[in-house]
Amino acid sequence: MFKKGDLMMYTEHGICQIVDITERTIDETTKKYYIIQPLENNQQLTISIPVDRANAMKKMLKKKEAEEILGLFHKNITRKEKTSRRRGMKVL
Repeated sequence: MFKKGDLMMYTEHGICQIVDITERTIDETTKKYYIIQPLENNQQLTISIPVDRANAMKKMLKKKEAEEILGLFHKNITRKEKTSRRRGMKVL
């Protein structure tokens, strides 16, 4: 579950910040909602997402996690370059 102030990725809107978590009642059903705003819209767009349907919201990686993942790609590319050189091919 996200908390107020968290950054996350949301479908085509990119990086968004959770500005509030609130309850709303619609048709006599009360649900919790994340209120989010894309970072690159100057707070003009506000999106409400039911907490129980937040599967399109993805947690942001911490810098260390991202570096570890990128490191795996680098290791894989280096391995392919070595193999390709032995075979006389060029890696694109």
